[in-house]
Amino acid sequence: MNITKAITFLIVLIIISIVYFFANDMKSFIELLLIGVFSGLVVEFFFWRKQRKKGAKDLIDLIVSLFKKSP
Repeated sequence: MNITKAITFLIVLIIISIVYFFANDMKSFIELLLIGVFSGLVVEFFFWRKQRKKGAKDLIDLIVSLFKKSP
C-alpha cells in the first residue's frame, strides 16, 4: 500500500509541476493546483478503498461535504 501511495504522490507532483509551467498568472496556477489536489483525492478513493463496497459512497459524501463547506 505504501508503494501505491508513493506512486500516486509522484504522479500528482508531476501533474502539478506541468501545470506550474503552463500557468501564466497566479490565479490560474491556484485553480489548476486545486484541480490536481482533487484528482489526487479521486485516485485515492478509487484505488485505496477499492476493496470496500462503500468506497464510491464515501467519495460522493466527500464531494457533497466539500460543496456544503464552500461559501
